[in-house]
Amino acid sequence: MFCWKVAMESSMKRTVLIVPIIIIVAFLLMFLSNSTCWAQDSSQPLKKTNEICRICGMYIERFKHTAVYIDYKSGSSQAYCGVSCAIRSINEHGGMDEVKSAHVTGWISEKPMELKTASYVIGSKLIPDMIPNIIAFDSKEEADEFIKKQGGKIESLDSLLTSTSYRGLTAPFRIPAAAVPSQGVFNFSSGASARFMNGLMSKDDSITDTEAFKTRTSIMDKMTTYMFTQALGYGVTDDLFLSVSFPYAKKKVISINRSNGSTVQTDKEGLCDIPIMARWRFWHDTYFDKHLGVLGTVTTPTGNYDSAIRDRNTVQLGNGAPGFTFGPLYSQHVGKFWFHVAATYKWNLENSDDYKFGDTFNYGFAIHYLPNTSDLLGFEFDGETCYKNEYRGLKVLNTGRRALYSNFVYQKRVLFCFGGNVNVSGLFGFPVYQRVKDIQLGEKYHASAAIQWQRKF
Repeated sequence: MFCWKVAMESSMKRTVLIVPIIIIVAFLLMFLSNSTCWAQDSSQPLKKTNEICRICGMYIERFKHTAVYIDYKSGSSQAYCGVSCAIRSINEHGGMDEVKSAHVTGWISEKPMELKTASYVIGSKLIPDMIPNIIAFDSKEEADEFIKKQGGKIESLDSLLTSTSYRGLTAPFRIPAAAVPSQGVFNFSSGASARFMNGLMSKDDSITDTEAFKTRTSIMDKMTTYMFTQALGYGVTDDLFLSVSFPYAKKKVISINRSNGSTVQTDKEGLCDIPIMARWRFWHDTYFDKHLGVLGTVTTPTGNYDSAIRDRNTVQLGNGAPGFTFGPLYSQHVGKFWFHVAATYKWNLENSDDYKFGDTFNYGFAIHYLPNTSDLLGFEFDGETCYKNEYRGLKVLNTGRRALYSNFVYQKRVLFCFGGNVNVSGLFGFPVYQRVKDIQLGEKYHASAAIQWQRKF
């Protein structure tokens, strides 16, 4: 049994390292061999083939029913996968007054017509390109016939220009969003995060080492956690998005012994528990400005749980048993802002060592500001309530906590590559309030950075 466990851990460790490397190498090969990978501010002219949408990065040839072509008074000519992306670019250029000529493809005729003369339907069951799903028709009669079958609402171009967000949606960094990518959207992300904890606490107050030693023979002095995560996601339908993450952690804890003041360092490194997440949006309004959804996650016990250091629960790489998370989600777009609200509860099962990690209640909201089609600046506020761990049905000392965190985020689209966008993002946050049970380390700050590639297939 022991040999099998060691073999499994070794195999999982190799897998979590090898799989992301293969994906990244394949991505780089595709990038280097593909002539349509341009920097965001590329001034190359449009091509007859392999044109890309200058907002979302997708290939125009896949959107023959919705493509838009615009000549600006500044002299640039650009192509877009659909009306939503075209409107975002028009607004970024300064509005229709800066447009020399603009043509949109009719959904039924597949022929170009002037952008100003087309009839537009928004909010139908069909999402052919980006959201909000704005589809152009040669006449109001064609639009009415389409609505009878697919639903939606006729909207004027002027109204669409004033109401469309610079992005179809945004995604918070630390809480899930109700707004989900449409069917066929695939994304791959690779990120790293760090969390630093120092300073002993009792309840919400700092205490000295001397005070802590009155009840303990050893105390933790510092803890550092580095997490490296690869994640894959896919839009199964226009309302259901699935994702899986592969977290790999490096933990270091320094403890002080009361008898002689010596320090002991404990290191743990390896694959953590893997979460498999589903987000289902069960309602959205006509303009895709408001979204309601639910989240469900199953956490698999792939991380190593070491019973020999049961009392050092913060060093563990896994819970040793599955966990289940569920909760409601809400997202809304207003002007140049996106707002997200979420609340989730995680149930942890007891593992084979009769040890149960405490259930966790998470909640938070995010405010994202979009000054243009490439940048995102945001503030996120999230909280957690971690209940006490249990061993053989008894509460475990020095476990359980409540905390509120303030986070500042930034994301930038830096590249169009292989029919998709490449975004880089960063986060810095710290606790504005934390209250621990018994005696524990308090967090100082946390930070993360990631790169993501997303494309609709």
